[in-house]
Amino acid sequence: MAKKLLILLLLCLGHILYAQNDSNIWYFGGKAGLDFNNGAPVVLNDGQMETFEGSASISDSSGQLLFYTNGEKVWNKNHQVMSNGSDLMGSSSSSQACIIIPKPDSPNIYYIFTTDDFGNSKGLRYSEIDITLENGLGNVNANKNILLASPTCEKLTAVKKANNSGFWIVAHDYGSNKFLSYSVSSSGVNTVPVISAVGIPITSQAGAVGYLKASIDGTKMVSCNYLNNLELYDFNASTGQLSNVKVINTKEANYGAEFSPSGNKLYVTTGSGIYIQEIVQYNLNVPNITASAVTLSTTNSQFGALQLASDGKIYVSLANSKYLGVIHQPENLGPTCNFDKEGPFVDPGICIFGLPQPVPVGFSVFVASRSICLGSSTQFTISGNQTVIAANWNFGDGTTSNDLSPNHLYTAAGIYNVTVNVQGVNGSTIHTSSIVIAEIPFANSIKNKVACESNAVYDLTQNNVEIKGNQFNPTFKVAYFSSESNATLHNNPLQSPYNLPSGTTTFFAKIYNSENINCYSITSFKVTLLNQLVAGLPQDYTICESPYDGIAQFSLTQKDTEVLNGLDPSQFGVAYYNDYNKAIAGIDELPLFYANSNPQETIYARLENKMNSACFAVTSFLIGVGEQPIIGSLTNLVECGRKNIAFELTEKNAEVLGNLSPTSFIVQYFLSEQNAIEGSNAIDMPYFTSVNQTIYVSVKNVNNTNCTAISTFNLIVLPSLPSVLPVAMNACDDSSNDGIEVFDFDEQTNLLLDNQPSGAFEVTYHVSNSDAVSSEDAINNYSNISNPQIIYARISNSSEKSCFEVHPFSIAVHSQPILVAPQDLYFCSDDGKMFATVDLLSFDETVLNGQPAANFTITYHNLLTEAQQGINTLPKFYEASVGTQIIYVRVENTQNPSCFTVANFQIQVYPATIINVKTNYTLCENNSVEIIAPAGFDSYKWSTGETTSSIFVTEEGTITLTVTDIHEKITCSNTATINIVNSSIAIIKEIIISDWTDNQNSIRVIAEGSGNYEYSIDGETYQTSPEFDGLEVGEYTVYVKDVNGCGIVEKPIYFLIYPKFFTPNGDGYNEKWHIKPSALEPELKVYIFDSKGRLLTSLDGRSEGWDGTCNSTKLPSADYWFVVERKSGKTFKGHFSLMR
Repeated sequence: MAKKLLILLLLCLGHILYAQNDSNIWYFGGKAGLDFNNGAPVVLNDGQMETFEGSASISDSSGQLLFYTNGEKVWNKNHQVMSNGSDLMGSSSSSQACIIIPKPDSPNIYYIFTTDDFGNSKGLRYSEIDITLENGLGNVNANKNILLASPTCEKLTAVKKANNSGFWIVAHDYGSNKFLSYSVSSSGVNTVPVISAVGIPITSQAGAVGYLKASIDGTKMVSCNYLNNLELYDFNASTGQLSNVKVINTKEANYGAEFSPSGNKLYVTTGSGIYIQEIVQYNLNVPNITASAVTLSTTNSQFGALQLASDGKIYVSLANSKYLGVIHQPENLGPTCNFDKEGPFVDPGICIFGLPQPVPVGFSVFVASRSICLGSSTQFTISGNQTVIAANWNFGDGTTSNDLSPNHLYTAAGIYNVTVNVQGVNGSTIHTSSIVIAEIPFANSIKNKVACESNAVYDLTQNNVEIKGNQFNPTFKVAYFSSESNATLHNNPLQSPYNLPSGTTTFFAKIYNSENINCYSITSFKVTLLNQLVAGLPQDYTICESPYDGIAQFSLTQKDTEVLNGLDPSQFGVAYYNDYNKAIAGIDELPLFYANSNPQETIYARLENKMNSACFAVTSFLIGVGEQPIIGSLTNLVECGRKNIAFELTEKNAEVLGNLSPTSFIVQYFLSEQNAIEGSNAIDMPYFTSVNQTIYVSVKNVNNTNCTAISTFNLIVLPSLPSVLPVAMNACDDSSNDGIEVFDFDEQTNLLLDNQPSGAFEVTYHVSNSDAVSSEDAINNYSNISNPQIIYARISNSSEKSCFEVHPFSIAVHSQPILVAPQDLYFCSDDGKMFATVDLLSFDETVLNGQPAANFTITYHNLLTEAQQGINTLPKFYEASVGTQIIYVRVENTQNPSCFTVANFQIQVYPATIINVKTNYTLCENNSVEIIAPAGFDSYKWSTGETTSSIFVTEEGTITLTVTDIHEKITCSNTATINIVNSSIAIIKEIIISDWTDNQNSIRVIAEGSGNYEYSIDGETYQTSPEFDGLEVGEYTVYVKDVNGCGIVEKPIYFLIYPKFFTPNGDGYNEKWHIKPSALEPELKVYIFDSKGRLLTSLDGRSEGWDGTCNSTKLPSADYWFVVERKSGKTFKGHFSLMR
């Protein structure tokens, strides 16, 4: 019979029977263990192994333990490490650290395949176990840690070959995308792998982590590539090849994986990020596998491996937990697969990440049962890793069947041991397991519910009792869902308590049998969340009365509208109470017309929903009876006008209150009636204003502020008095200077009333403040009685005499100055200028003529108008121009400038006397000099005593000359100073000559004398320097001139030079050699030598020269040397050439 795929309907629970006893014992985690030999797992506490991740264990065909390993050590069935069972080169921190495979056709030999962690160098290896060693306890033989590949990932799985001749050991190469499939047969392990380069390359240590799992039928394989992706492949059990890769997800934390027995569902532990916090189911029968993902559970810790057990359930490792999770019906879609986080309790052991991998050693059979709820027929089907040809069933209730896929109806709920003897094409097997026939609970209908918004967090479980009714089976559970489809699929059960939204929510309650969640019944109900009631805040209710007795009737229903605060009175009711607890309880409601017993009481209003009296709110307000104040007629307040008049309004309190007690009532003043009504923005005291204004006055009962009366009065503000102040009045005394004058106040009045409305104000003047205040004895055209004197000006409102101000001012009489003008003045102009500097202030004493200088100010002016106006005052030192000028002098009283007198006087300025005379003369030695003064002066006077206009001087020195011009009223004079300096003609003491060149000769003249000298060599051009250079050979005359005119002295000079060669060859030209011009210096001596220093001849200044012979013998052409001796003692040496 062909192998059959099981398609399980969502509503038909599948229960799986797994016939493979060699995988019934598990050891894993921290000394944790399970025994599946009796169907349901039994916890084992004898394990000695600790492993962080991978492990493997194997039993014999009857389910008895043989040995187990973590990839590093091997323990025998007595839980002792085999003597050669240490130092295996796997890693207990590898995801799939190890797997155990029996050697085909060798019942006593087993292989342990191991992997290193994180793709490290130990790689994929195998070791061989001989179970006959150690007296049947087994041991690792010589074939230990045999390397197959390195490095490899942590992924390792086994698949039975299609022809049942052996197994494929499948691993993943590290650093590439290659899968390595090694054949295990009766010949042993083939170390040459079948390579499938498919999927993503694994190049990171993190990617090496994760499980590689095959479906039971060997047709599919899945690879969890941690921090990369999840890949699904087709697997060919005949060739060992992987193909047709599909990327199922790209989540980061893919770790564990397992197929359902049929291979139609895939379960993965995964997560987003680095943590493995989700269990996800995929449906492999749909086109879009990725979209079929259903998250079954999440955890704040981490999930680990997933492993199908012989009981047909998939177990889930929960890191560091005492529980294993379990998927009870792995063939069911979504939550109906019935995942339970708290499956077997493995204490004292502990789960970590890994679980052991069973290997399909023999004939693997899976028996699925559909619809195992009581009252429904249960269908049994068989699938496995070979074709089933016959089956013999015992259903555990006394009935049997030989059908391959029988239907059986159980008549009672309970646990039944089902045994099936299965015959396959390559063998047979017997398997017994228990199934649960679960009772279907009944869901009792319940009434719809109403909740208040204050109870929006709704406890759904409060309805459990009503839904269960009289059903007390402890396996009956209740869950709540937001839709019927979710309830049917057991998808997304609602958490309780549940946050209700506003309005009506429909809930679907599912009562189910926890032994089989597909045995259920569904009902629905509605919960309406009423809005949270918010009662209004009523204003206090006050009755004011006059006369006052403190008792009144209150119509409480007047407050209904305020309490309802906009709610519909047909849906909400209001009741009133005089006690808060009674309002909460809703008892002892007050009558609608209520008479108070105390002047002030608190009333509590209860607002409740008429549909649900439990939905209510309570608010409160005060009721009270107060005395009503009465305000009589009020008078106005009148104030004289001025800027910002200060009104102290509280002065009106007594008039406002009348007979009312000031301790029982509050008086406040306002600028508007609205403010008075609201009691806001009361006027601060004092109140400043400058305009007429209406004031609103409020009288409020202290104990009951709702009892208030309001009235008004006016503030009358008369026009403001003029703000101008009087000024002091000053008068000039008459010629008597007696300090008494008559004062007219009209000008002062005009000043005070400037720009005021005609007739609005009046001004009077008084000699005392008391007269001004009382408006008595006004004065005008008043003669002062003291000097100075204070006068008081009274300014008053013409229509309201009481509105006035008094301002003092002074009147004073100032003396008139008496001026004495200076006599006319005469001046000579300043030397060399056309004006005379006149000190005008020097005349002040004359002008005042004994009057106190401190009382007067004196100024001088060019014009009469300027003097009268006191402008353009002349400076103290005045520059009076040559000619006649009139100067005006003004004297004014310092306390009153209007009291002044002006007079004038004349200034006559004559030109200064000017002497144009030479001030420096030279007196030559042994001579005299004549000094002549300009003509035209009235007199001459020399310091030598002469009075003539000229004199002769024979001595060096300084003399003065004074000349005068006599005018009508003044004489002007001037004095000149004349310097007489001696001088003489020069004496040439020496002329120092530097010659013997053609044109670079020079001289320096040394002259003596008392004069100032200049020098020349041509008698025309003179220089102050006595030195001349750059002179050519020749004769010169040196001139020395006295600059002061005492004469010129001269002296001739010459320069000597010698010829550089001569040619005595008889042509009559340049026949002789001599110093030039030697004739000018007869005493000159010249000695001529040959090159050996022999004297050839000598010459003097008068000689004609040397002819080139010696003792009449012509000397040859050569250089000859000479020495010149001069009269002055100077010598000169040189040489010249004789050329024939």
